[in-house]
Amino acid sequence: LLLRMPRLADLTVRELRFTDKLAGQLVAAAERSGGFESLDFRSCQQLTERGLVALLSACPSLRRLRLSDCRALGGVGYRLAAARLPPGLEQLRLTGWAWPGLVEADLALPLPRGLRELELLLNQQGSPAGLCGLGLRAGLAGCRELTKLTLDLCHSDLLPALLTQLPRLRCLRLTDCRRLTYQAWGLTASSPDLHELMLLQWSSLTDEAVADLCASPVARGLRRLCLSPCLQLTRASLASIASSCPWLTRLTLNGCRRISQADLQLAQPAFEQRVELIIGREAEAAAQKLQFLSDTELD
Repeated sequence: LLLRMPRLADLTVRELRFTDKLAGQLVAAAERSGGFESLDFRSCQQLTERGLVALLSACPSLRRLRLSDCRALGGVGYRLAAARLPPGLEQLRLTGWAWPGLVEADLALPLPRGLRELELLLNQQGSPAGLCGLGLRAGLAGCRELTKLTLDLCHSDLLPALLTQLPRLRCLRLTDCRRLTYQAWGLTASSPDLHELMLLQWSSLTDEAVADLCASPVARGLRRLCLSPCLQLTRASLASIASSCPWLTRLTLNGCRRISQADLQLAQPAFEQRVELIIGREAEAAAQKLQFLSDTELD
C-alpha cells in the first residue's frame, strides 16, 4: 500500500500490534519519499525506542510528532527521541501511560528551538508520579517561538520561569496544579501576552489566590480563563477577574458552590467585553473539552 503512495506526508497509526518490524517498513517508505512531515502513533504498545529512533532518523523534515499511550517507550524512549528530534519540528505531543523510568533530568534535555506547540501529559494514570516538571526550565530554554503549551506537570518554581523565558506564549494549559501555590503569581515579574489560561486541579484555589493571579502580569491580556475546582470561590473572585482582565470573553469556573446565578448576572456589567460565563456541570464539560482538544486554534 505504501508503494502506491510515494508522496505520503502525514501518517497516523492506531494499532496495538504495531511493532518495530513494521516501523522498519515505514522507514523504507520514508527513505524513498524523503520522509514524513507528520507522524501520529496512538496505542502502539509494541513500538520500542529502537523503532522510534529509526523513524525519526528517516524523517529529517518532520514537522509534527504525536506519541500517545505507546507503553513500551518509557524513559529511554523519551531520552532517545529528544536527542533525535529534527530541528524543524513545530508540534510535539507526548501523552498517555507510556513513560516508566522517566526522571526529572530527562525533561532538561533541550527540545527543538523552532517548536511552536508542546503537549506533555506524562502523569496520566499516575505514571510517573514523582515528576514535578522543573527540568523543563532547561528543556524549553531555547524554545522562544513556543505559542501553545499544555502540561500536567506544574510547580510554583516552574511557572514563573516558563512565563519569563517563553515570550511568544499565547495559550497555557496546566491540567494538574496541585503543586501550585498562590505565591507563584507573586514571583511572576513578567509575562508574555497570554490569551488563554487553564488551571485545573488547583487545590489551593481561593478568592485570595484569584486576586494574586489577577494582580500579576498574566491577567491583563487574557481572552479565555478556565479555573477548577472553584469550591471556595465567591463573587469576590468575579470582581477581581472583571477588574483585571479587560479583554476576557470566556470565563469557565468548574465546581462553583458559592457563586449563584444572581452573582453572575450582577457581575456581567463589570466586564468590559461581553463575557460567556460557564459554571457548574457545564464548566466541567467545557474544561474536559479544552483539555483534550489541543488542536484548537488561538484567536
